[in-house]
Amino acid sequence: MLSRQDSDWDVLILLEKDRITPADMDEISYPIRELGWDIDEIINPIMYTMKEWKAKSFTPFYKNVMKEGVALDVSITNCLLCGKQVTTTTPMD
Repeated sequence: MLSRQDSDWDVLILLEKDRITPADMDEISYPIRELGWDIDEIINPIMYTMKEWKAKSFTPFYKNVMKEGVALDVSITNCLLCGKQVTTTTPMD
């Protein structure tokens, strides 16, 4: 499916934890939104715990993600040279 030129990016973030904290919003969601500002795109991070996500299996958003979503494996590590966080993203099969 092709997207419209003016469409935004919805990024679903699923966390393996009991609940989402304000720190999760600051450390995960906000930097993704900020990336959108840097590249002149609208990125809408949507964050759920795995339990919350599974409970939404009847929603149109869930069904759309399962049909059209692209799963990514994201790893965050610290650079050995500079100590800054480095994010690696690869498509999952």
